[in-house]
Amino acid sequence: SKGLKIMKNEEKIKQSLEKQFSDKIEVEARSKQKLWAKVDANISHDVIKYMFDELKFQYLATITGTEEGDNFEVLYHLQADEHSILCTLRAVLPIKKPDLKTITDIIPGAIWYERELVDMFGINVIGLPKGNRYPLPDGWPKDVHPLRKNLTQEELSKYPKEGK
Repeated sequence: SKGLKIMKNEEKIKQSLEKQFSDKIEVEARSKQKLWAKVDANISHDVIKYMFDELKFQYLATITGTEEGDNFEVLYHLQADEHSILCTLRAVLPIKKPDLKTITDIIPGAIWYERELVDMFGINVIGLPKGNRYPLPDGWPKDVHPLRKNLTQEELSKYPKEGK
């Protein structure tokens, strides 16, 4: 049956990731057609490269960021049509040293999502090609990151809105 095939594909991908990255990755199948994986940010680039090169993942749906306690989590939402699977890869990095290697060498279109991580959270995306800021305007202070939990609404209201 098709449901059995999907679960079999999820299990194959899970086992392959666990074999390749051993104790450096946690992978779980939470529901049909969905995998969740968690890694330290220092290997997220290698995991994504492996997923695209070896496991036939083809698309980056989006990248999202969150601030959780003393860490940032960068969530890469990756799609594999061949397997009918969406995988969310959570890369965890400390707020005190928010370094993350760019994936633009694997997925050039990731540039806009990574620029957003820089602007909105202050994550240092190593190797990100030079270019304009996104989504904040050029005049926005470089050390003010609107999605950081330590920034109050009152502080945020001090900064100019685009076009004003």
